[in-house]
Amino acid sequence: MTRICIMKLMNTAIPVSAALSVVVLISLHGNHALAKDWSHVDKCPSNQNACFIPIVATTAAADMEYTIGFDFDTDGCLPSAGVSKDMKPNPGIKNSGSLDGHCAYQNQLSYSNTMHRATCVSANGNEYCSQMFALYFVKDQVVAGADAFGHTNDWEFGLIWTTNQQLTHASYSHHGKVTTAPVSDLYSVKPNQVLMVYHKDGGSTHAMRFAKPGEIPENPTCMVKCEWVTPNIADWNKIAAGYRDVFTEHNYGKANMPMKEANFIPNITLAIPPGYPPANIWQ
Repeated sequence: MTRICIMKLMNTAIPVSAALSVVVLISLHGNHALAKDWSHVDKCPSNQNACFIPIVATTAAADMEYTIGFDFDTDGCLPSAGVSKDMKPNPGIKNSGSLDGHCAYQNQLSYSNTMHRATCVSANGNEYCSQMFALYFVKDQVVAGADAFGHTNDWEFGLIWTTNQQLTHASYSHHGKVTTAPVSDLYSVKPNQVLMVYHKDGGSTHAMRFAKPGEIPENPTCMVKCEWVTPNIADWNKIAAGYRDVFTEHNYGKANMPMKEANFIPNITLAIPPGYPPANIWQ
């Protein structure tokens, strides 16, 4: 990328000192030299599905022993509420227009939920726990314009794993699969937080991935200070039963709500870390 920029600068006879300044800027900031300027992005309109009023948070991220801090590459949507505060399921939006069209507003993180659910088992005198943090997106688009490859609605999730309340591993979802790694191998900025990014996976749809070493968030918090975020946490076991019913019964099309009863344990057992009890113990 730097070499291409130098050639363009030389062809337009820009002084060497100016060319070097631009190259240094790109070298220092990498992809962030072209990061989205969120201050120029519209705020959530009340009539957009991406801006459903979310379920009231049941838990503050600061009060949780361990969390997942998320970021979202700018070639896709920000998260939304999969079910609104008034128990209306989100129908999503058509996957057309720009990749982030009608789904990445300046204040949209305030209109989203992180759905959370945990389970624990005991074995060999130890307590093993898995916590799921799931996010909903109104569309998952592959190409700009008329997109025949993506789909309306998307659910993705991350998992954190603990043994005797000590964080050991983390997992992320991607295209129906789940990848697990020891937290000792992962980049983080806080000892109690795993970092994940919702990104466009090459020529495919969007998925989660672990943060790269030194990665800087690109979400709207960058208008003040770039932060990894955990949108309004709604715990599966603390929200009203009516919400759980809507999540369970609503058809999200090609996307599946990952923590409803039929999906929760099967998703967890796709990702069991080495040394943890086998799948049958988690049933």
